[in-house]
Amino acid sequence: MSEGERRLRALVRAALSPGVWLAIGAQLLFALSLRANPFPASEGIYALARLMALCGALFLFFFTLAGAARALAADREAVTAWRVLVVAPAAVARFLWLVVKASLLAALALNIVFVFALAGGEADIRGFIERQAGWFLWGGAALGFVFVYWLPLVFVRGDFRLVATLIEAVRIAWRRLRQAGFLLLLTAASTPLFALLPQDAPAIAPLLVSTLGSFLGWVAFAYCAEWLQDQPAASAPPPA
Repeated sequence: MSEGERRLRALVRAALSPGVWLAIGAQLLFALSLRANPFPASEGIYALARLMALCGALFLFFFTLAGAARALAADREAVTAWRVLVVAPAAVARFLWLVVKASLLAALALNIVFVFALAGGEADIRGFIERQAGWFLWGGAALGFVFVYWLPLVFVRGDFRLVATLIEAVRIAWRRLRQAGFLLLLTAASTPLFALLPQDAPAIAPLLVSTLGSFLGWVAFAYCAEWLQDQPAASAPPPA
């Protein structure tokens, strides 16, 4: 399969996979849940109900994400919504634990940044974050590109170790640097759109940009997963 065929196949496969759109929909539901506050009061039973709704939306997002990733990594066909729901239970617990470990590592990295900011005379951390929001946005896009092979590697090989898979993902990305233009476009395309959004943009605008970014991320996942499936060094994908 040529490089152009692989890229086109990843794009079509993601677009024609209802399971991918189910995961994107769950992500949008969580984003809307963060914005919405249907209860007139913010204390007592209302606060508890909203917290439970947020936790449910967050779990649904991770559940569908794990299912879609596992299904995409298991074969080369379009993924149905039913398949996502069927295969997710076998992966969601390990995936959530991986997310927890990755979050702790990210928090440690941010704390180091804040320590250097304080050492440099920055007294207002909140103001520092607001002033550097653009850099954080582009930094997130850069990390997404550097570690673009990470989650596909985790699910194709069924290896949920954090540090080992991160290192291997960076090695793969470095070895395939000549073919990285397509992945760079996919991982960074939504970032300038976010940066260009005016402050008075309607609430739906960032949601649309987020939807586009999520879809392009799934295209990148499908591309990387299929490439990993073709490599002799990779173990067979886990049964789904």
